[in-house]
This record gives sequence, structure tokens and C-alpha cells, in this order.
Amino acid sequence: MDRSIGRLFVPSVGRCGFVSAGGKKLFRLVKDRHTIQFWDGDCRRALRRGSPFIEVKLQYLCEMLQDEVGEIFYEEGDNGC
Repeated sequence: MDRSIGRLFVPSVGRCGFVSAGGKKLFRLVKDRHTIQFWDGDCRRALRRGSPFIEVKLQYLCEMLQDEVGEIFYEEGDNGC
């Protein structure tokens, strides 16, 4: 099975502080709370939640990625199979 993700994009930071890549807003860093915010464009879900933003502790995300690093990142020459 081919696990190629295709073209990789270089991220950039816009005027509003959101990190974007490939024309898609990814997240915004909230330094004072040590979190990142994701914007949810689903109006109904955002209304139920009370905010169009989903905020995640950066520490929790980094810990999760560290635990999963073997499954997410591949050794050079490894095709992920």
C-alpha cells in the first residue's frame, strides 16, 4: 500500500496569526495560555460549543506526538509499510 502524502507545503504565518499551508488555515499559537487554536468552520457545531475555536494545550499535543513518533515519522527509505 502506498502511503505517500504527495506534495509537502511550506507553512506561513498570516496577519491574523494563523499558520497556513497549501491555502488552508491550520492553527494559531496563543502564547500566554501555551495553547494552539484551530478554527472550526461548522457553524452549528461552533454554536453548540460557544466558539468557532478549538483550543488544545500545546504540551498535550507534543506528548501525544512524541508517543506516536514511530508511527508518524518514517526512517529514510522506509515506505511506512
